[in-house]
Amino acid sequence: MGKNVLLGPLFVKHHPYTYGDSEEAWKQAIAGECEKHWKGRRWLERPVSLRLKFYLSRDKDYDLTGMLESTVNALASVIFPPRRGGHRTRWNHEDKWVYAIEASKEFRDKDHGVEIILEE
Repeated sequence: MGKNVLLGPLFVKHHPYTYGDSEEAWKQAIAGECEKHWKGRRWLERPVSLRLKFYLSRDKDYDLTGMLESTVNALASVIFPPRRGGHRTRWNHEDKWVYAIEASKEFRDKDHGVEIILEE
């Protein structure tokens, strides 16, 4: 894994989700941008790796694991098929195909968001 880029590098410019913010707005921003670039391709059902780099403002205490969960859920809603069983929501998709994640956060004064690279 990690050789063939399937999506990205893709930058989603939006204030990243942290506790107390609107997780829905963050997910919508990621899913919307991914949809533009995925362009109706079929859902993936094979192992992939994901690289995420979060660009953050210094005014909040960002939890990397919280940002990871909401970001992967949003990406999965575009890339992977819906889960069988369970609640039927936009965010309930088969993210089991993500076999590896590399994630980091960096603080800067402007252009906040996340850079996404999806590889197989």
